[in-house]
Amino acid sequence: MAQRLKVFVTSDGLTDYVVAASSRAKALAAWGAHQDLFKTGGAHETDVPDLVAAATAAPGQVLRRAADTHAALASAPKRQSQSRAPPRRRWRRSQG
Repeated sequence: MAQRLKVFVTSDGLTDYVVAASSRAKALAAWGAHQDLFKTGGAHETDVPDLVAAATAAPGQVLRRAADTHAALASAPKRQSQSRAPPRRRWRRSQG
């Protein structure tokens, strides 16, 4: 039996990010979050019919729209992994 999909929403203040996933952990992974946004109140489950319909049509795909609007949802660009840049080399003047 397929797992029931839930629809989750988070926002960065300018954009709402919506994803249909079977668990909170999978939603966080889809968003690329490094902290538990649900614990801090930055994300929540939603039952808004427009969001549910759009997100369940593309499970696991992050959809976005302008924050606090009823604009149509669009696919969010794939985030590239953010690797740390190598430490900068510091040059010292030679003494002597």
